[in-house]
Amino acid sequence: MYRYLEYLKRYKKDLEENLRNYLRIIKDIASKYGGRAYIFGSYVKSEDIGASDVDILIEVPDEVNRLEVLHEVRKTIQNRKIEIHVLNESDAQYFKKLIKYYREIN
Repeated sequence: MYRYLEYLKRYKKDLEENLRNYLRIIKDIASKYGGRAYIFGSYVKSEDIGASDVDILIEVPDEVNRLEVLHEVRKTIQNRKIEIHVLNESDAQYFKKLIKYYREIN
């Protein structure tokens, strides 16, 4: 249990210090593949708590390899409190209707 709490503290501190930079990196990677990036969940609704992760949707064109995009993000950003979802355009449209609260990363 203690290790898990230390894990949470370490990633939470990293997130607080680097979130803006991480969002910029994610947006740049999404743009590189012709896509867009969105943040959703508790951070958008201002309901985040210490254990909250940051939920990210990356929407890419249908012909883009989603695993390639995910791999590039994970290779660049090591913080596991950032939850990445990479979907093609048609699936992303449906997903955005389900999550309701989201905003594009600018």
